[in-house]
Amino acid sequence: MKKLWLILVWLALAGPASAQTNCGNGVPCGPLPWSIAPLPDLSSPTPMPTLVATSSSINPGDPTATLAPINTPTPVSVDVGAISTQMSAISTMLAATPMYLTTPGTLGLTTPNLVANPNFTSWSGDNPTGWTVVNEVAPDRVVTVHNLGARFKNNGNANAPQIRQTVLIVGHNYRVTITIGLRVSGTLAMGISPNTGLYQASSEGTFTTTFTNAPTGIFVIGTLPSQTADFVLSSVEVIDLTPNTALSQMGTNAGTFFGYVRGLSGESFGPLAPLVTLSVTAMILIISTKILTFILPVLAALFGLIRKIVSAILEFLPL
Repeated sequence: MKKLWLILVWLALAGPASAQTNCGNGVPCGPLPWSIAPLPDLSSPTPMPTLVATSSSINPGDPTATLAPINTPTPVSVDVGAISTQMSAISTMLAATPMYLTTPGTLGLTTPNLVANPNFTSWSGDNPTGWTVVNEVAPDRVVTVHNLGARFKNNGNANAPQIRQTVLIVGHNYRVTITIGLRVSGTLAMGISPNTGLYQASSEGTFTTTFTNAPTGIFVIGTLPSQTADFVLSSVEVIDLTPNTALSQMGTNAGTFFGYVRGLSGESFGPLAPLVTLSVTAMILIISTKILTFILPVLAALFGLIRKIVSAILEFLPL
Protein backbone atom coordinates (compact mmCIF):
# COMPACT_ATOMS: atom_id res chain seq x y z
CA MET A 1 0.00 0.00 0.00
CA LYS A 2 2.85 2.36 0.71
CA LYS A 3 4.12 1.84 -2.84
CA LEU A 4 0.68 2.57 -4.30
CA TRP A 5 0.37 5.74 -2.20
CA LEU A 6 3.75 7.03 -3.46
CA ILE A 7 2.79 6.30 -7.07
CA LEU A 8 -0.50 8.20 -6.75
CA VAL A 9 1.24 11.21 -5.13
CA TRP A 10 3.83 11.25 -7.94
CA LEU A 11 1.18 11.08 -10.63
CA ALA A 12 -0.88 13.83 -8.98
CA LEU A 13 2.13 16.16 -9.01
CA ALA A 14 3.63 15.20 -12.35
CA GLY A 15 0.44 15.04 -14.34
CA PRO A 16 -0.76 18.67 -13.85
CA ALA A 17 2.77 19.96 -14.27
CA SER A 18 3.00 18.24 -17.63
CA ALA A 19 -0.40 19.56 -18.57
CA GLN A 20 0.72 23.12 -17.83
CA THR A 21 4.14 23.18 -19.44
CA ASN A 22 4.38 20.48 -22.09
CA CYS A 23 2.61 22.12 -25.06
CA GLY A 24 5.58 21.89 -27.42
CA ASN A 25 8.07 24.48 -28.73
CA GLY A 26 8.35 26.03 -25.27
CA VAL A 27 4.79 27.42 -25.49
CA PRO A 28 2.81 27.31 -22.19
CA CYS A 29 -0.61 25.68 -22.19
CA GLY A 30 -3.84 27.38 -21.25
CA PRO A 31 -5.99 30.20 -22.61
CA LEU A 32 -4.41 32.91 -24.76
CA PRO A 33 -3.27 35.86 -22.59
CA TRP A 34 -4.68 38.41 -25.04
CA SER A 35 -7.94 39.16 -26.79
CA ILE A 36 -8.64 40.66 -30.21
CA ALA A 37 -10.44 43.98 -30.01
CA PRO A 38 -13.61 44.27 -32.13
CA LEU A 39 -13.17 46.41 -35.23
CA PRO A 40 -15.74 49.22 -35.53
CA ASP A 41 -17.68 49.77 -38.73
CA LEU A 42 -16.24 52.60 -40.81
CA SER A 43 -18.41 54.85 -42.90
CA SER A 44 -17.56 56.48 -46.22
CA PRO A 45 -18.62 59.88 -47.56
CA THR A 46 -19.73 58.13 -50.74
CA PRO A 47 -20.38 54.40 -50.18
CA MET A 48 -19.78 52.30 -53.26
CA PRO A 49 -22.93 51.04 -54.98
CA THR A 50 -24.15 47.47 -54.65
CA LEU A 51 -23.31 45.15 -57.53
CA VAL A 52 -26.44 44.19 -59.45
CA ALA A 53 -26.86 40.71 -60.93
CA THR A 54 -29.84 39.85 -63.18
CA SER A 55 -31.00 36.64 -64.79
CA SER A 56 -34.25 35.22 -66.13
CA SER A 57 -36.04 32.32 -64.45
CA ILE A 58 -36.41 28.89 -66.04
CA ASN A 59 -40.06 27.91 -66.73
CA PRO A 60 -40.49 24.38 -68.14
CA GLY A 61 -44.23 24.88 -68.62
CA ASP A 62 -47.09 22.55 -67.67
CA PRO A 63 -46.69 18.74 -67.64
CA THR A 64 -47.17 17.18 -71.10
CA ALA A 65 -47.05 13.71 -72.59
CA THR A 66 -43.87 14.58 -74.40
CA LEU A 67 -40.79 16.36 -73.15
CA ALA A 68 -41.27 20.12 -73.30
CA PRO A 69 -38.29 22.30 -74.28
CA ILE A 70 -36.79 24.34 -71.47
CA ASN A 71 -36.34 28.06 -72.02
CA THR A 72 -32.72 29.10 -72.22
CA PRO A 73 -31.97 31.48 -69.32
CA THR A 74 -30.45 34.88 -69.96
CA PRO A 75 -26.75 34.89 -68.92
CA VAL A 76 -26.08 36.51 -65.56
CA SER A 77 -24.68 40.02 -65.92
CA VAL A 78 -22.86 42.03 -63.26
CA ASP A 79 -22.67 45.83 -63.29
CA VAL A 80 -19.14 46.78 -62.22
CA GLY A 81 -19.12 50.25 -63.78
CA ALA A 82 -19.55 51.88 -60.36
CA ILE A 83 -16.31 50.32 -59.08
CA SER A 84 -14.41 51.60 -62.13
CA THR A 85 -15.77 55.10 -61.45
CA GLN A 86 -14.74 54.85 -57.78
CA MET A 87 -11.20 53.75 -58.63
CA SER A 88 -10.91 56.54 -61.19
CA ALA A 89 -11.89 59.08 -58.53
CA ILE A 90 -9.18 57.75 -56.19
CA SER A 91 -6.55 57.98 -58.95
CA THR A 92 -7.58 61.57 -59.71
CA MET A 93 -7.20 62.59 -56.05
CA LEU A 94 -3.75 61.00 -55.80
CA ALA A 95 -2.64 62.78 -58.95
CA ALA A 96 -3.83 66.09 -57.49
CA THR A 97 -1.04 66.01 -54.86
CA PRO A 98 2.19 65.57 -56.84
CA MET A 99 5.67 65.80 -55.31
CA TYR A 100 8.86 67.31 -56.64
CA LEU A 101 12.52 67.62 -55.60
CA THR A 102 13.34 71.18 -54.49
CA THR A 103 17.07 70.48 -53.97
CA PRO A 104 19.00 67.19 -54.03
CA GLY A 105 17.72 65.07 -51.16
CA THR A 106 14.90 67.46 -50.21
CA LEU A 107 11.35 66.33 -50.97
CA GLY A 108 8.60 68.95 -51.20
CA LEU A 109 4.87 68.98 -51.83
CA THR A 110 3.17 71.08 -54.46
CA THR A 111 -0.36 72.06 -55.44
CA PRO A 112 -1.90 71.71 -58.92
CA ASN A 113 -1.32 74.16 -61.76
CA LEU A 114 -3.25 77.32 -60.90
CA VAL A 115 -3.83 78.74 -64.37
CA ALA A 116 -6.73 77.75 -66.58
CA ASN A 117 -6.14 76.66 -70.18
CA PRO A 118 -2.34 76.37 -69.60
CA ASN A 119 -1.61 74.84 -73.04
CA PHE A 120 -3.84 77.25 -75.01
CA THR A 121 -5.96 74.46 -76.46
CA SER A 122 -9.25 76.32 -75.92
CA TRP A 123 -10.10 79.59 -77.69
CA SER A 124 -13.06 81.95 -77.74
CA GLY A 125 -12.85 83.65 -81.11
CA ASP A 126 -9.26 84.85 -81.30
CA ASN A 127 -8.65 85.00 -77.53
CA PRO A 128 -7.42 82.13 -75.30
CA THR A 129 -10.18 80.90 -72.96
CA GLY A 130 -9.60 81.73 -69.29
CA TRP A 131 -7.13 84.52 -70.06
CA THR A 132 -7.80 88.28 -70.19
CA VAL A 133 -6.13 89.94 -73.20
CA VAL A 134 -5.04 93.58 -72.74
CA ASN A 135 -3.36 96.23 -74.93
CA GLU A 136 -4.41 94.44 -78.10
CA VAL A 137 -4.90 96.56 -81.24
CA ALA A 138 -4.92 94.63 -84.51
CA PRO A 139 -2.88 94.25 -86.60
CA ASP A 140 0.05 95.96 -84.85
CA ARG A 141 -0.01 94.27 -81.43
CA VAL A 142 -2.06 91.10 -81.01
CA VAL A 143 -2.37 87.72 -79.28
CA THR A 144 -3.66 85.14 -81.78
CA VAL A 145 -4.15 81.39 -82.10
CA HIS A 146 -1.27 79.26 -83.41
CA ASN A 147 -0.90 75.51 -83.79
CA LEU A 148 1.86 75.59 -81.12
CA GLY A 149 -0.05 77.78 -78.64
CA ALA A 150 -0.62 81.54 -78.32
CA ARG A 151 1.21 83.84 -80.74
CA PHE A 152 2.34 87.27 -79.50
CA LYS A 153 3.12 90.08 -81.98
CA ASN A 154 4.18 93.65 -81.30
CA ASN A 155 5.40 96.24 -83.81
CA GLY A 156 7.39 98.11 -81.15
CA ASN A 157 4.49 99.89 -79.42
CA ALA A 158 4.98 100.97 -75.79
CA ASN A 159 1.64 99.34 -74.85
CA ALA A 160 2.76 95.72 -75.20
CA PRO A 161 0.06 93.03 -75.69
CA GLN A 162 -0.44 90.87 -72.59
CA ILE A 163 -2.56 88.02 -71.21
CA ARG A 164 -3.54 87.86 -67.54
CA GLN A 165 -5.15 85.62 -64.92
CA THR A 166 -6.05 86.56 -61.35
CA VAL A 167 -5.08 83.31 -59.60
CA LEU A 168 -2.40 84.31 -57.07
CA ILE A 169 -2.61 85.00 -53.32
CA VAL A 170 -0.87 88.09 -51.96
CA GLY A 171 2.24 87.18 -49.96
CA HIS A 172 2.61 83.66 -51.37
CA ASN A 173 5.60 82.27 -53.27
CA TYR A 174 5.23 80.70 -56.73
CA ARG A 175 7.19 78.59 -59.17
CA VAL A 176 6.46 79.43 -62.83
CA THR A 177 7.44 77.27 -65.81
CA ILE A 178 6.86 78.39 -69.41
CA THR A 179 7.63 76.91 -72.82
CA ILE A 180 8.30 79.04 -75.90
CA GLY A 181 7.57 76.80 -78.85
CA LEU A 182 8.59 79.23 -81.59
CA ARG A 183 10.50 82.53 -81.65
CA VAL A 184 11.06 84.84 -84.61
CA SER A 185 12.05 87.96 -82.68
CA GLY A 186 11.59 89.83 -79.42
CA THR A 187 11.51 88.93 -75.73
CA LEU A 188 8.82 87.39 -73.54
CA ALA A 189 8.25 89.20 -70.26
CA MET A 190 6.20 87.90 -67.32
CA GLY A 191 5.60 88.79 -63.71
CA ILE A 192 3.02 89.79 -61.13
CA SER A 193 1.14 93.04 -61.69
CA PRO A 194 2.28 95.79 -61.50
CA ASN A 195 5.78 94.29 -61.96
CA THR A 196 5.21 92.71 -65.39
CA GLY A 197 8.86 92.24 -66.36
CA LEU A 198 10.21 90.25 -63.42
CA TYR A 199 11.38 87.46 -65.74
CA GLN A 200 12.37 87.58 -69.42
CA ALA A 201 13.12 84.93 -72.05
CA SER A 202 14.36 85.52 -75.58
CA SER A 203 14.84 82.03 -77.04
CA GLU A 204 12.90 78.85 -77.68
CA GLY A 205 12.73 76.28 -74.86
CA THR A 206 11.37 75.68 -71.36
CA PHE A 207 12.21 78.11 -68.56
CA THR A 208 11.51 78.03 -64.81
CA THR A 209 11.68 80.84 -62.26
CA THR A 210 10.39 81.64 -58.78
CA PHE A 211 8.38 84.66 -57.64
CA THR A 212 8.37 85.45 -53.90
CA ASN A 213 5.94 87.47 -51.80
CA ALA A 214 3.38 88.21 -54.52
CA PRO A 215 2.26 91.88 -54.27
CA THR A 216 -1.09 91.24 -56.04
CA GLY A 217 -3.08 88.30 -57.39
CA ILE A 218 -2.62 89.11 -61.10
CA PHE A 219 -0.22 86.94 -63.14
CA VAL A 220 0.90 88.59 -66.42
CA ILE A 221 2.67 87.40 -69.61
CA GLY A 222 3.39 89.56 -72.67
CA THR A 223 6.05 91.18 -74.82
CA LEU A 224 8.52 93.84 -73.72
CA PRO A 225 7.22 97.41 -74.32
CA SER A 226 8.62 99.34 -77.30
CA GLN A 227 10.16 96.24 -78.84
CA THR A 228 9.37 94.34 -82.03
CA ALA A 229 8.36 90.82 -81.08
CA ASP A 230 6.94 87.68 -82.69
CA PHE A 231 6.94 84.43 -80.70
CA VAL A 232 4.60 81.58 -79.64
CA LEU A 233 3.95 80.68 -76.00
CA SER A 234 3.11 76.94 -75.80
CA SER A 235 2.46 76.30 -72.09
CA VAL A 236 2.35 77.94 -68.67
CA GLU A 237 2.50 76.35 -65.20
CA VAL A 238 2.06 78.33 -61.97
CA ILE A 239 2.58 76.40 -58.70
CA ASP A 240 2.00 77.74 -55.18
CA LEU A 241 5.08 76.92 -53.08
CA THR A 242 3.75 78.27 -49.78
CA PRO A 243 4.01 75.33 -47.29
CA ASN A 244 0.61 75.72 -45.64
CA THR A 245 -1.11 75.64 -49.04
CA ALA A 246 0.66 72.44 -50.10
CA LEU A 247 0.03 70.71 -46.76
CA SER A 248 -3.62 71.76 -46.75
CA GLN A 249 -4.06 70.32 -50.25
CA MET A 250 -2.36 67.08 -49.20
CA GLY A 251 -4.53 66.77 -46.06
CA THR A 252 -7.75 67.33 -48.01
CA ASN A 253 -6.83 64.78 -50.66
CA ALA A 254 -5.68 62.22 -48.09
CA GLY A 255 -8.90 62.55 -46.09
CA THR A 256 -11.05 62.09 -49.17
CA PHE A 257 -8.91 59.20 -50.38
CA PHE A 258 -9.21 57.24 -47.13
CA GLY A 259 -12.92 58.01 -47.09
CA TYR A 260 -13.24 56.17 -50.38
CA VAL A 261 -11.08 53.33 -49.11
CA ARG A 262 -13.25 52.97 -46.00
CA GLY A 263 -16.25 52.77 -48.30
CA LEU A 264 -14.92 49.49 -49.67
CA SER A 265 -15.51 47.87 -46.26
CA GLY A 266 -19.27 48.27 -46.70
CA GLU A 267 -19.33 46.96 -50.25
CA SER A 268 -21.95 44.34 -51.13
CA PHE A 269 -20.28 41.82 -53.41
CA GLY A 270 -23.49 40.43 -54.92
CA PRO A 271 -22.63 37.34 -57.04
CA LEU A 272 -19.12 37.37 -55.56
CA ALA A 273 -20.52 36.74 -52.06
CA PRO A 274 -19.77 32.95 -52.19
CA LEU A 275 -16.11 33.67 -52.92
CA VAL A 276 -15.92 36.12 -50.02
CA THR A 277 -17.66 33.60 -47.76
CA LEU A 278 -15.14 30.94 -48.77
CA SER A 279 -12.25 33.27 -47.91
CA VAL A 280 -13.70 34.09 -44.48
CA THR A 281 -14.37 30.40 -43.81
CA ALA A 282 -10.78 29.54 -44.70
CA MET A 283 -9.53 32.19 -42.30
CA ILE A 284 -11.72 30.78 -39.50
CA LEU A 285 -10.40 27.26 -40.17
CA ILE A 286 -6.80 28.47 -39.99
CA ILE A 287 -7.44 30.25 -36.68
CA SER A 288 -9.24 27.18 -35.30
CA THR A 289 -6.29 24.97 -36.28
CA LYS A 290 -3.89 27.27 -34.43
CA ILE A 291 -6.10 27.11 -31.33
CA LEU A 292 -6.16 23.30 -31.50
CA THR A 293 -2.36 23.22 -31.49
CA PHE A 294 -2.57 24.74 -27.99
CA ILE A 295 -5.41 22.53 -26.74
CA LEU A 296 -4.34 19.09 -28.04
CA PRO A 297 -1.12 18.88 -25.94
CA VAL A 298 -3.20 19.58 -22.82
CA LEU A 299 -5.67 16.84 -23.73
CA ALA A 300 -2.80 14.46 -24.44
CA ALA A 301 -1.32 15.15 -20.99
CA LEU A 302 -4.66 14.50 -19.28
CA PHE A 303 -5.11 11.27 -21.22
CA GLY A 304 -1.62 10.14 -20.21
CA LEU A 305 -2.37 10.90 -16.54
CA ILE A 306 -5.57 8.85 -16.65
CA ARG A 307 -3.79 5.97 -18.38
CA LYS A 308 -1.05 5.90 -15.72
CA ILE A 309 -3.61 5.91 -12.90
CA VAL A 310 -5.47 3.01 -14.46
CA SER A 311 -2.24 1.07 -15.00
CA ALA A 312 -1.18 1.60 -11.36
CA ILE A 313 -4.55 0.37 -10.07
CA LEU A 314 -4.42 -2.71 -12.29
CA GLU A 315 -1.04 -3.71 -10.82
CA PHE A 316 -2.65 -4.22 -7.41
CA LEU A 317 -5.75 -6.01 -8.59
CA PRO A 318 -5.70 -9.81 -8.36
CA LEU A 319 -5.89 -11.42 -11.76
